Amino acid sequence: SGKASTTWLLHLDLVMEPLRSVGSIEVVAMLKEGPDATVKMSLRAAGDVDVQAIARRFGGGGHRKAAGAAVRGSIEQVRSSLTDEVLRAIEALEVADGSA
Repeated sequence: SGKASTTWLLHLDLVMEPLRSVGSIEVVAMLKEGPDATVKMSLRAAGDVDVQAIARRFGGGGHRKAAGAAVRGSIEQVRSSLTDEVLRAIEALEVADGSA
């Protein structure tokens, strides 16, 4: 329902927002395993990483600083794939900045 979705998002932000302010954090990700073999991912960016672009790779969307997707698979598979994509995005920024 719409109310349950809104409540979930409010609670999610209460958890994720403080993590974005931790020193060297670039991306905060929350994964929630669903009953139907799907994993919901919510992504928040603290720096310049475009989490919308990452979410699009998983069939999702959102905004540059806040995005998400629902992905079929185990939480371990999704976590591994997501970690790879986030690291790739961070490395691309470092190369573009000349800091890599």
